[in-house]
Amino acid sequence: MMVWIHGGGFVDGDAGDASEGNTYDGCGLAASHGVIVAGMNYRLGVLGFAALERAGGGVDANFGLEDQREALRWLRDQAFAIGGDPARVTIFGESAGGMSVFHHLVSPRSAGLFRAAISESGLPTAAGREFSLGNTRAFARAAGCERGEPIRACLLGKSMDELIRAQAAGGSPFASNSTGWGATVDGVDLTDYPRRLMAHRLRVPVLAGFNTDEGNVFVWHVLTEFDPGTALNPAQLAEVFRRYPAAPEGDQRILAARVFTDYGILCGTQCALSSAAPGKAFFYRFDHRGGCPKPGTVPGVYHGLELPYVFGTPASYQCSFDAGEEALSARMQRLWADFAKHLAPSPSDGSFPAFGGENMTNLVLRASGDSLEGGYRADFCRFWSEVWQLGGASPLLV
Repeated sequence: MMVWIHGGGFVDGDAGDASEGNTYDGCGLAASHGVIVAGMNYRLGVLGFAALERAGGGVDANFGLEDQREALRWLRDQAFAIGGDPARVTIFGESAGGMSVFHHLVSPRSAGLFRAAISESGLPTAAGREFSLGNTRAFARAAGCERGEPIRACLLGKSMDELIRAQAAGGSPFASNSTGWGATVDGVDLTDYPRRLMAHRLRVPVLAGFNTDEGNVFVWHVLTEFDPGTALNPAQLAEVFRRYPAAPEGDQRILAARVFTDYGILCGTQCALSSAAPGKAFFYRFDHRGGCPKPGTVPGVYHGLELPYVFGTPASYQCSFDAGEEALSARMQRLWADFAKHLAPSPSDGSFPAFGGENMTNLVLRASGDSLEGGYRADFCRFWSEVWQLGGASPLLV
């Protein structure tokens, strides 16, 4: 069984993504490759990711992650009734869903609920306790709670409509394009920053990857805010400017997007996969920008463009695949389904080698034909890995 966790920055989206014509419709994937595809909804925004202080210094948080976990428990208990095997569950997700996949990989409370994981454009990250508590306090004020008033009691006293209106009107970090909501290092669900927990070797096989120009979609339209507790120190920041030199003048968005892609997704994902057991990690780069989805104002192979190829749903984007794109979608569906069924994306021909150790090879997915590459932006990822190991910034993303 393949269980989908949708993205949307932890503030938007649903399992069917009905607003985009059922982008996540798993029928084609199931019918063509003999897998069961399930989806789930989970609480979003303040409802799913507020952080509330407990007596004694603890914190209640990650309600949305618990919703995801409860869905996995339900599927485990009902698997045989729908023709599935509870011992052969693969979770997969994109963006916030891909981040959630990494959360479950390192959370002791999710152990045993799945045997493999696929993360598309996600990475291991969470906010610190104090940052999340501060976000929730700021939201409570925007929702009309008075200073000094117990936040838990005040928010529980609000109706669902009041909370949603406050979130919609609150602006960053509460609006639907913000980084304000997400998982919290609560000491129970996540006992430390996920990046650090990844260092203790991943428990199950993982297929993960990214799109070449992930950051473009964020930098072209959206400004982001991050936990200051994970900020770079002055020396690290100076090194970033040296490695990513800006042009003397003009549009700097491509450079900013490159930093975002490396720091936010590519290198964080690569770092996570390096802790997998030998032969249990597979790394891809999606590098196709064609006519479907139809070209918009954001350039490059940006965040989310792989989704219609994974699910085979071009109609969701009011377009159709050409012959090369049809073939690309079929190959990607086979890779994903093979991984779910056999724990290797190409068990018959070995054309997708395992990533890690001395072999830093990833698969490049293109409509013109797939290929292998080694050491993609290795120097930059080595730099970011050194920063994280020295206690600098933890990678954070919408």
